[in-house]
Amino acid sequence: MDYDIQLVAFSQDHFQQTFAWICDPELRRMFLMRGEPDWEGHVTYCTRLLSDSSQKVYAIYCENEHVGNCGIKNIIAGSEGELWIYMGSPATRGKGVGTRATKLLVQEGMENMHFHKMYLHVADFNKAAYAMYQNIGFVEVPLVGDAGVWAGRGCNIIGMELTRS
Repeated sequence: MDYDIQLVAFSQDHFQQTFAWICDPELRRMFLMRGEPDWEGHVTYCTRLLSDSSQKVYAIYCENEHVGNCGIKNIIAGSEGELWIYMGSPATRGKGVGTRATKLLVQEGMENMHFHKMYLHVADFNKAAYAMYQNIGFVEVPLVGDAGVWAGRGCNIIGMELTRS
């Protein structure tokens, strides 16, 4: 099925649904989130996101329903940014929604933000995400200077990037 996928600017309207998703231990494991979520900490974190100029955060909508979140962080204007995405709604996983949303996010970075490179990090056990990124054109690259950030996550982290051709 060809779903209508849209990226909408993340707002306070998305806090509650996002909190429900991050309370799922499997989503936290796949997205390498640490600690147990609490509502006050979640609201503080999300509120900071809304005013952080080094990030662009979006809610993913499929057929007018909020089904996940994605964004670009560590933005260096006109140069590069780090892509992240998660599908919060289990019903949309494995149906191409994440792939379409990722392609929209890449388009945002490469065309609208004029990046030369987008990069990401994925857990070695997340085979579906790795395959999706590869299918889109991301290639595996060595982690340089990132090892400390990802220490203690209980898995190996794979760095991937996509450069403007």
